[in-house]
This record gives sequence, C-alpha cells and structure tokens, in this order.
Amino acid sequence: MKKWSLLIWLPQFGISVVFPLIGFLMLAVWLREHWGWGQWVIWVGILFGLITAAVGVRDTIKAMNLVDKNKEDSPPPVSFNDHD
Repeated sequence: MKKWSLLIWLPQFGISVVFPLIGFLMLAVWLREHWGWGQWVIWVGILFGLITAAVGVRDTIKAMNLVDKNKEDSPPPVSFNDHD
C-alpha cells in the first residue's frame, strides 16, 4: 500500500458506518419500551440507521478521494521568504 496517509481515515470510516446504525437502533428500542410503540419502530430504526450509514460511507469516500487528489496536485508549501 503506497498511500499510508489514507489509513487515518479507517477509524472515521468505521464510525460513520457503525454509530448511526447503533444510535437509531437504540432510539427505536427506547421508543418501544418507553412509549409502548410496536415492533415496527425497530424496523424503522434499522432502515434509518442503514440509510444514514450509507450516506456516511459515501461522504467519507468522497472526502478520502478529495484529500488524496489535493495531496497529489498541491504545489509545495511556500515559506515566508518565497512569496511575492
């Protein structure tokens, strides 16, 4: 793997997939237990969690590609004495 700097995105990728699903599932269980809603709220929580996780995956991949592209295309940094 020649692009080691992209490994820093691995935890972000995991967080953007796992946390939305767990969060919506926990909210659905709480709504069912606290308010007495039916089993359907669990399925709605899973659906919202999966949708949010998919959006998180898409955004993380876009950000990874943008950082990688900018890293290859960016000129070297300008020092204080080198600017015009």
